[in-house]
Amino acid sequence: MLNRFAAAAAAITLGIARALLTLALVAGPSIAQVQLISQTAPLAVGTASANIAIAGAGNMLVLFNDGPVELFWNVAPLSTLAATTSNFPLPANACFALPIADAAGLYIAAITAAGSTTLRVSRGQGSLAGAYNCPGPSFPGSTTPIEGLGSGTTAAVVGTLAGVANKTTYICGYNVSGYGSAAAPTTLTISGLLGGSQVSQVNVPATNPTTIAQQNFNPCLPASATNTAIVATLAADATGTAINVNAWGYQQ
Repeated sequence: MLNRFAAAAAAITLGIARALLTLALVAGPSIAQVQLISQTAPLAVGTASANIAIAGAGNMLVLFNDGPVELFWNVAPLSTLAATTSNFPLPANACFALPIADAAGLYIAAITAAGSTTLRVSRGQGSLAGAYNCPGPSFPGSTTPIEGLGSGTTAAVVGTLAGVANKTTYICGYNVSGYGSAAAPTTLTISGLLGGSQVSQVNVPATNPTTIAQQNFNPCLPASATNTAIVATLAADATGTAINVNAWGYQQ
């Protein structure tokens, strides 16, 4: 019975999403305002349906088609979920935010009619659905997209964009989220950059998960040399309860 209710809720949510997406593509609504909280690993999308569990929590889902072809997507509380080309479209290099049940156990599936792309999925808190400012430009040609994902509690939390021989690592953005048992100041350091480390003073909030810091770089920032990692580090915080550091970029 609960599965039926969950499926019905998902169907209602997706019906709203279809109407909002149509409006976004035709009429161009206001840009959605969403405070990102968590990020799902990227989903490689091709002509065969693929799915992935949606990580984290939040009442808004943000989708980023980070590639050159249109994709079609579907969301439901079903681990065997599949997408077809009759599902909701998301144009190449486009982003969209929509309301979603703030619950675990949700999956997103995607497929393309031809070619391949990458779907990036984030969750957050917000109230306005519609078009959403993408986190940055799609990666240049002849590159390898990479992510550095870290999680922890009271120790330093690190997201590392690895270095590789004969290539330069670039960082295109990062997102740090979490909370602690008490509010506390700490530092966020982006090291390995050409020109030196970037250091920011940030605050870890108490009780409620929230975005601590986020930044998109356009253009993306290079490492100081080839085969050099770029590392995003949130310093140790004795009050930390749950901390996530997500960084993304590419190697070229």
